[in-house]
Amino acid sequence: MTWRSAVSLTAVLALASCRADAPVSVPGITTRTFDFGQGIAGWTIGQADYAPATAPTDVVGEARLLPAPLTGTGFFLSGTNRSDDLFIYAKTRLVDLAPGATFRVAVTVVFATDVA
Repeated sequence: MTWRSAVSLTAVLALASCRADAPVSVPGITTRTFDFGQGIAGWTIGQADYAPATAPTDVVGEARLLPAPLTGTGFFLSGTNRSDDLFIYAKTRLVDLAPGATFRVAVTVVFATDVA
């Protein structure tokens, strides 16, 4: 996450701008890859952890170019943090999973920022 100022929080989340070289097929393992270079179809954003008086009115979640010197597209999340603890998130539904099964999940996320 990138702090632009004391009251503005900007996060650039490059979830699927990180490309696997080639999908690996392993029996019993399901892999999901999300490429935000094609937009954020199926993903929604939300926000939490603020009082009604400090509710953000400018939350953004969209595909955007990554900051230089990086290249590619990532999932950009932004909103004014008037409460000092605004939480902005992105979510999607995973389909075609066996109901009632137990799952072990491993996630790789790469964050890109233009601030040291």
